[in-house]
Amino acid sequence: MKAGLQTTWLDHALRNVLLLMAVATITLPIIGMVLPLLSIPLLSDVGTAHIFSFSARQLKLLASSVLFSALVAVCTSVIGTLLAAILIRSKSGKKILAIILPPLIIIPPAIAGINWTATILSVGQWLNAYSLIDVQPGGWFIAGLAEVLSFLPVAVAVAWAGFAMLDVRLLEAGLIYRPEAAVFAGIAVRLALPVVLCATGVMFLLSLSDYCVPSLFSVNVYALEIFSTYSIGRHPAAAVYTAAPLVLIIAAALTAVLRAGRHAQAMAASRNTSAPSLEFATRLNSTAAIVLIVYFLLPLTVMAATAAPFSSLADAASGARSEVSVTIAVALSAAVLCVVFGLVLGQALDNKGPVCTLLWVLTSLAFALPAPLVGIGILQIGGPGGAWLEELLPVWACTARFLPIAAFVSFAMRLRTDKGLIEAGRVFARSRFHALVSVALPLMLPGLVISATACFTFSTGELGATLLVAAPGHATLMMRLYNLLHYGASRNVAALCLLLALPALVAGLLLSVILHRATAKNPLEHGNA
Repeated sequence: MKAGLQTTWLDHALRNVLLLMAVATITLPIIGMVLPLLSIPLLSDVGTAHIFSFSARQLKLLASSVLFSALVAVCTSVIGTLLAAILIRSKSGKKILAIILPPLIIIPPAIAGINWTATILSVGQWLNAYSLIDVQPGGWFIAGLAEVLSFLPVAVAVAWAGFAMLDVRLLEAGLIYRPEAAVFAGIAVRLALPVVLCATGVMFLLSLSDYCVPSLFSVNVYALEIFSTYSIGRHPAAAVYTAAPLVLIIAAALTAVLRAGRHAQAMAASRNTSAPSLEFATRLNSTAAIVLIVYFLLPLTVMAATAAPFSSLADAASGARSEVSVTIAVALSAAVLCVVFGLVLGQALDNKGPVCTLLWVLTSLAFALPAPLVGIGILQIGGPGGAWLEELLPVWACTARFLPIAAFVSFAMRLRTDKGLIEAGRVFARSRFHALVSVALPLMLPGLVISATACFTFSTGELGATLLVAAPGHATLMMRLYNLLHYGASRNVAALCLLLALPALVAGLLLSVILHRATAKNPLEHGNA
């Protein structure tokens, strides 16, 4: 009995320590953002007025960035919902989605945006070579097109999930009185709207905090203003003050996303094991399938043609050996930390009370904050730590940025997992740790695979925070590629794009196979497939 009590105490202690470390990982950068405000000179100081200045140009840039991100999010959601709505209504369309979406989803929007940017620039160079256009593509429209293309897999996947979570009984009742098309448009689309709106808000936040893709098309957005304000050597409080309006907009959008997420969670509580057969017009289904297949193959084809001969891949990898090794080390370390911390943080998010509410706020804020702010906060906390800590800052930056994703995945898997099995494991297992290893972890294996794969690939594409915290001589592959793209698309750029995209595609295919096998071996799991 004493041994059992001691084991339980150790389990609780270990879980609390891991939870404290997870909370510190995402909270310390937020605290670091506030610290510069405490070291501002006196109000009588001449430089203080310069720190708290906010020009009309910045106000106009903020309005333009918000409108740009809103249009990107709405266009992406509309296109993604249409594609998902057409394809899920036939067995062949579902198979196409099941094959193509996992490798596309696992490619983070940052890498997808870089690939589509290089693709657009390469196509522009080819058209320019044949005198079909006179200038390289650029401007708000082309930058928006690149972002829509980079976020499209997320929109399709979320819309698919929204339709899959519908209560089958409502659709079946509607089919008795109305035609199938009317039922789908009048019931299915309306019921899935909270999920689609939630995804629209998330894509708005991602677009609003990204400056990588717009800057490559010579478009200045407000997120880049934060980075440039900090980089020119002014007081760090100037960058924090510059970011304040953007943070307020993010907080408002985040509140709306969380409200839509509650509706989506209520939909997920209705667990259905089958869906009605809703066959759709073959012509539209074929058109949507062709669009998705072309979307999948076009950037790979253009990058492969630009990088040809394929020996240039080896040359590019050889020339970027240092960046490749740093990227792999940072991504692996961040993925391991995100999975471990994500498990305990996801469990804490599944509780009730003021502490749980505070954790939801901190985790959501860490997910939505612009990457430059995360980098600034980490520098304020960990910058004075010496050279040994300086080399670990990129790992901290990636973990702080993508730990919320792992926590959300863990939380979602806990909702889908039969808690009765977990409770039975706690009763009959020798200890909580034994119950975790033998019962809970196998049930949550799909979530662990998703978290590890997503956090690894997202870390390989992280730029906004890493660009600030990376030590000299420790650049990542994404940083090298971003710098090269400012000079246009070249053979070396195309080869580096393939080096970033192909591992993510392979990881996505392996993820699809693992999840398919895990689902087949776990017939007790409830939820919608």
